[in-house]
Amino acid sequence: MKWTTGEKIVIEKKPSIGTKFLAVIVVLTAFIIFISGAGGLFSDRLDLIGFSVLAIVLSLILILSFFQRNAMSRTNSVTFDVNRQEVEFHRDGILEGVYSLSQFKSILFLELRKSAGKNSYTSWDIFLLHKDGSVIWLDASTAYKDALSNAVSLHEYTGLALEDGKESNNSRAASRSYEPHTSAWTPSPLAILESYRDGKKVFEEVRKSSILARISILAVSLFFLGIPAFLIALVTYYGGYTAMFIGVPFALLIGILFIFIMALYNRRVTLLLDPSSLVIETYFSLWGIHTRRFSVTIPRSSIKAVRVNRLENGLHNLAVSFLPGAEPSFHGTIERFVLTMSTGLRLVTDHVHPSENPVILLETRPLAKPGRAATLTDLLYLESLIQRELRLSPDA
Repeated sequence: MKWTTGEKIVIEKKPSIGTKFLAVIVVLTAFIIFISGAGGLFSDRLDLIGFSVLAIVLSLILILSFFQRNAMSRTNSVTFDVNRQEVEFHRDGILEGVYSLSQFKSILFLELRKSAGKNSYTSWDIFLLHKDGSVIWLDASTAYKDALSNAVSLHEYTGLALEDGKESNNSRAASRSYEPHTSAWTPSPLAILESYRDGKKVFEEVRKSSILARISILAVSLFFLGIPAFLIALVTYYGGYTAMFIGVPFALLIGILFIFIMALYNRRVTLLLDPSSLVIETYFSLWGIHTRRFSVTIPRSSIKAVRVNRLENGLHNLAVSFLPGAEPSFHGTIERFVLTMSTGLRLVTDHVHPSENPVILLETRPLAKPGRAATLTDLLYLESLIQRELRLSPDA
C-alpha cells in the first residue's frame, strides 16, 4: 500500500509487478497443461481420458482468469482532504463514495492475528471509526513501526483521535473538530432495483454477468463437478466393492461441498422496508435454478444501526446490528450462517462491537462494475434510505 502525503493524504493500492508476473506464469502453465491434456484424449484408457479432460478444463480456467481482472488487479485509493474536510474513495479512478470528516470519531490502530493457509501472522491494521459504528479499513502491514508511523501521520494531518487497541501509550486525543456539512456528491443507485410490494418498498441488487464471466463459471463448475464424477467412474471401473464404499461417498462429498460454496457465492437478497420493520428475503441462484426464499423480519425496535463497512482489499458490506437481547429469531442453522457470515467483518467488529452479531445485507464483489453489480455507491444509497425510513440516528 502506498501512502502519499502533502496537501492531501492518499492511500493507494495498485497492481504489483509480482501480480503481473504471476499472471504471465499462470498463462504459460495453462498452455502446458492444455498441451499435456490434449494428448491423452485419444487414449483407450478411461483414467487417461478423464485426466486429459480435467487438464483441458483447468487450462481453460487459468486462461480465463488471466483475462478477468481480479481483486488484486484493481486500483483502490482513499484520499483525505482537510481543506474540503472530506474523505474520497476511488476504484479504478471512479469516485464511489465521499464522507465528511465530521462523520468520524477516531482512527483505530489495531493488532490482529490473521491466517494465510496453514500459517498465521500478526498484522497491524488502520481503520476509521464512523460515529454510527461503521468500520472503515484503510491499510494493513506486518511491520509495526511502519503501520504506527502511518497511523500517527494520519492523526496529525486530520486531527482525529488515535485509538490503540492494545497499547494505550500510542493513543492520542483529537486536536481538531469538524462541523457537519453536506457534500456536493450524493450516492445515486446504479445497481439497485426499486419497487413496491404489499405497501413496502422493495430493493434488490442488479447482477449482470458478462459472457466471459459466464464461461468462467461454467468451466469452474465442469472442473469441480468433473472431479467427483471422474473418481466415481474410476472406482466403479477399476475398484472393488471396498473402493466403491470409500470412494463414492468421498466423491459425492466433494461435489456437494462445491455446490454449497457456489450457492453461497450466488446468494441473492431482497430487502422489504417500511417504517415499522425491515424484511430480509434470501435465496440462491445457481445455473439458472432458484431456491425457495426464506425471510427474516426485523422490527424497527430491535435495530441499533445500519452500517456500511469497508473490509480489507477495498470491499464493502451493508450490515444491520441489533440492540442487546434483540437479535432476530432464525429458522435454522443454515439461515443463521448465511446471514451472519463475513469473516473479515467479524475479525474487526469482535474488537469494536464485541456484543454484536451483525446480519449482512449486501456485499460488494471483487469484479463489480458500476451498473452491473452493487458498489460502494449503491450501499451508501441504501444505508441512507434505510436510516431515513426507519428513523435511525446516524450516530450509534
